[in-house]
This record gives sequence, structure tokens and C-alpha cells, in this order.
Amino acid sequence: MKKKCNYKDITVILVAYYPDLKKLKDLIKSIKKNIKIIIIQNCKSNLSQFQKNYKNIEIFKNKINSGNGAAINSGFKNSCTKYCLYLDIDITIESKFFEKLKKNINSIKNFSILLPNINNKYKSNKLIEIYETEGSVMLFNMKDFYKKIKFDEKFFLYFEEIDIFYKCKKADKKVYIIPNLLAKHKRASSIKIKNYIDEIKYLRDWHYMWSKFYFYKIHFGYFNAIKKTYLYLIKDLIMTFIFLFKNNKFNFKRRVYRIFGLLCSYFNTSSFLRLKS
Repeated sequence: MKKKCNYKDITVILVAYYPDLKKLKDLIKSIKKNIKIIIIQNCKSNLSQFQKNYKNIEIFKNKINSGNGAAINSGFKNSCTKYCLYLDIDITIESKFFEKLKKNINSIKNFSILLPNINNKYKSNKLIEIYETEGSVMLFNMKDFYKKIKFDEKFFLYFEEIDIFYKCKKADKKVYIIPNLLAKHKRASSIKIKNYIDEIKYLRDWHYMWSKFYFYKIHFGYFNAIKKTYLYLIKDLIMTFIFLFKNNKFNFKRRVYRIFGLLCSYFNTSSFLRLKS
């Protein structure tokens, strides 16, 4: 008989890179106090207040920021529970989130990853098997992860979650969305660094395009990845000239970063671009 899940079976993993402290605090408050929280700190921010104020929090500081997937791998390594729940910091969960989650863990016979219905996108009364969606909230059944399946640490930002969903699919491991388990995600709002707002957007643009091609390359082959991405390159080249003509420097630069990221991925460079902060 399957042993019923309790809250001591779950570890929450948060990845912090110069986080919006208010959002981080609000998210922590929404997590039940008897659930252990691991914060993987990828920056020099002082987050000691959270470990001091919350007995269920443990912080692991990385000397080098190797990206989101690498940080989640570190969370896996430092947890010892049956399940790990990854949460983006710019997530808001419903009031009965953990009660519903525990109920689904106990009722679903076979799963590797469970996902909530982000921003109430899916209208259904049944579990949805899915392998291409966002991973801002992911509940991992740890019998299938870390030693068996890990995040590809060549991804610095973007597509690392879709890559792991595809790995599950290839290994016949099930990924489900629970339609009645709700969470809200205000995308790209977890980082807060003064005077670096534009630079963060450029960084995201570069990595989005780098990761897009790399994802297609490793799952469908190099030439198929070219086929799936060359139209983005053409469109971005056209838009650079339009924004240059309009003297729109911000959007011109964003398109340049997209092109640069994609070309770097075409030429098999590492995902090297980092914010200088």
C-alpha cells in the first residue's frame, strides 16, 4: 500500500539572484512552516535575514552563478525528501495550494513531475499529460531525479525545464498539469537590481535565443534546429533596421542581443553571457 505523503516529505527549492526581497518574503510566508525550504543563492545579496527569521530555511551560497538549472540540481543534492517543489520567486500560490498538492501526490499512481495550472490557462477537469510548457512551479518525484535525470547545466537561462520534460518523455516518465491546482506567475519580475533594468532585459533576450537553438539542437539535431530558428533570425534582422530608422535605441539593442545569442548558439559557443554586477 502506498504510504501517504505528508509535508515532511517535501522540500521547497528557491533560486535567488538579486531577488525582489518583498516577493521573496511574501512567497516564503505562503509556504507552510513545517515544510523545509532550501534557498540556492546565486548572488552576493545578504539573505541571512530569512535564515534568521524562519527556522525551516537553509541557504546554500554559490561562488559562481551557473544558472537556474544548475541551482536546482544543487537543491536536489542538498535535499533528502521524497519530493522537491521548485518555485520561481515571482510566483503567487493559492491559499490551499499545499493541501491540494498533497492530495494529488497521494492519488496519482505514477508521475515524475506535477505542475500547477499557471494563470488558469488550462480549462479541464482531468490531469493533462504535457511535455512542453513553462516550469515556474514543478513538483519532482525524487526517485526519478538527480542520480537518474538532472537539469542540463549548459542552459544558463530558459528552456532548461522543457529540456527536462523532454528527458522524462523519452524515459517514459509522466509529466502532468493539475488543472485545479492554481498559481499566478508574473514573468521576469523576480530580479531587482537598481540601474540594471535594461541590462537584465538584454541578458534575457540573449539567453532566450541561445537556449532555444541549443534545445532544438540536442533534441532534433543541428540542421533541424536551424530550420526551426532561422525565421527568428530574419525577423530580428529586419526589426533592427526598423528600430534603427526610428532611432529606438532600446529595442534596437534588444534585437541585436537576440541575434547575437542565436548566432553564438549556431557556432556552438557556451552560454557565456553574464550580467556585470
